[in-house]
Amino acid sequence: MGILSELGECINIWDDPWIPGPGDGRVRCNAIDVRYTAVADLIEEVEKSWKYDVLKDLFDAEQVSRICSIPLSRARLLDEIVWRYDGTGNFSAKSGYRLLRAEQARTLSTKLSSFFTDMWATNVPAKVKITMWRIVNNFLPTFHNLQLRRLPVNNVCPFCQSHGETVEHLFMDCAFVKLLMWKLVLPSVSIQDAGIHTSADESVTFVEACIREQETLGWLLPKSIPMRESYWQAPPESAIKFNFDSTFNSRSGSATTGVIGRNNQGLIMAACSFPHRNVADVFAAEAYACKQAVLFAKDLGFPRVIIEGNSLTIIKKINSDSADRSSIYPIVRDIKFLTQSFTSISFCFVRREANNAAHALARECRNYLDPRYWMEQAPEAATMASELDRSRLPQSNIL
Repeated sequence: MGILSELGECINIWDDPWIPGPGDGRVRCNAIDVRYTAVADLIEEVEKSWKYDVLKDLFDAEQVSRICSIPLSRARLLDEIVWRYDGTGNFSAKSGYRLLRAEQARTLSTKLSSFFTDMWATNVPAKVKITMWRIVNNFLPTFHNLQLRRLPVNNVCPFCQSHGETVEHLFMDCAFVKLLMWKLVLPSVSIQDAGIHTSADESVTFVEACIREQETLGWLLPKSIPMRESYWQAPPESAIKFNFDSTFNSRSGSATTGVIGRNNQGLIMAACSFPHRNVADVFAAEAYACKQAVLFAKDLGFPRVIIEGNSLTIIKKINSDSADRSSIYPIVRDIKFLTQSFTSISFCFVRREANNAAHALARECRNYLDPRYWMEQAPEAATMASELDRSRLPQSNIL
């Protein structure tokens, strides 16, 4: 489970309860006890939860947090070493490299987060926003990037024929781009304002300038094609639909689950919110949310239910019969076991637009420190979202 070696080190120093501390000092390991010689000794058998008080005495705060983030299943599963940063559960150099890149990206996330939020909200075609995102992240298949992947290409800019074709050159330094910007004669966008600089730190400036001038650029861009809208659909008359969603705070490792159950008329039958601590990642948060939806439906005694959420990964894993070695498999295993309590149960994926009520519930209740339950009602934001969903139902459902 990833902690056997740490636990073994503690037990090996039983004869000397003093362990090296910071600098030349030594600190006392107070809670070493021969009763805790296996991982199973650290798990509460009835509740199938980690013995937090014991872990707190044996390990430091960071180790306790990592151990408690390992999901536990009520079923007896064989111990396996799982690399949680890859869907297959196996370590690879590629997944390790992606993890390192992700750690580096987090240092810039604060600055880029607000930029991307404004960018995705911009009223321009989706393909333009996607291209902007690829520019910022250097994901365009330029000759330079293709050459880095060892493809036989001639790394020369096709416009100016004087420099290698990199993202920075194409969108900032190329003489052709500078001439194009000047020819467009965009108001309040000079060559300098448009981001024609050599510094890599200002590579975002060009994109930001385009966003600021979106109304001016509108006549140059094709009209966006409206996306097919997706709304909440009522379940069959004999079933209750439970929508689930979660919020996740990566800094605190906490998550909040929101579950709302409605009948074929769109009326709220029940709702609940549930806080989770020591959550490893967003996938674990969504898995816990799905499990809570199934438990909630089971406790309410509904025999025929539909569980619906906007996490495609979780829904696929639950509906799949293939072997799963992901870090959330214990949670998925419990969900599959709980399905035996129902006459009929199905798991469906929907887009976020069809899951707004559960999303609003999770967001509204994310500051609650204890579980909350409502019968035939829900908090204000979730109720408003539910009423909007209900207004879109066919009149035959409402009457």
